[in-house]
Amino acid sequence: MYSLVIAEDELTTRRGLVHMVKWNEIGFQVNAEFSDGQELLAYLKTSMPDVILTDIKMSRVSGLDIARFAAEQNLPVQIVFLSGYKDFEYAQSAVEYHVLHYLVKPVSIPRLREVFTGVRELLDQQNALQNAMLNRVDHYQKLVNYQKQQFILDALSGSLRDDREAEERLKNCQYLTKAVESFDSCSHKHSKGLSV
Repeated sequence: MYSLVIAEDELTTRRGLVHMVKWNEIGFQVNAEFSDGQELLAYLKTSMPDVILTDIKMSRVSGLDIARFAAEQNLPVQIVFLSGYKDFEYAQSAVEYHVLHYLVKPVSIPRLREVFTGVRELLDQQNALQNAMLNRVDHYQKLVNYQKQQFILDALSGSLRDDREAEERLKNCQYLTKAVESFDSCSHKHSKGLSV
């Protein structure tokens, strides 16, 4: 189940979004709802939802401000805009801040289900990719540890033929260690920044 927060300044629309859509049937749980983007910004300082569904225009802090903040902070969150405007500038800003969808009000429940089913599929793919990367790092770390242990055992048992072989194997272990550390670092950065 993925976490979802909803920010919408119109009370009737917000309550409808929270209660009329059967979010659990499409893999989401509404963790919080906000009447303004300022409340959502405060929430994002302590909690990180998987997805934000936000009105693009609200008083004080807008959905655009939220999207800009998420992009600038490189937050691992997907954003879906809800707007009463078919304005090209808003859509262009949505693209600039990597917003997944731009829905124009009034939006139907079937359309919301369709969009969020796609969002869930994207999150599933991202999680699968992240897990594959972490499994690969774990595999390579085990391989490097085996190489190090084998080198130490061979050195202690005297089975290394000469200093040149010992030096080559030591360099190989050091190279593999650095390569795995580099791969591990890249995989963590990539998994945190997975976004469309």
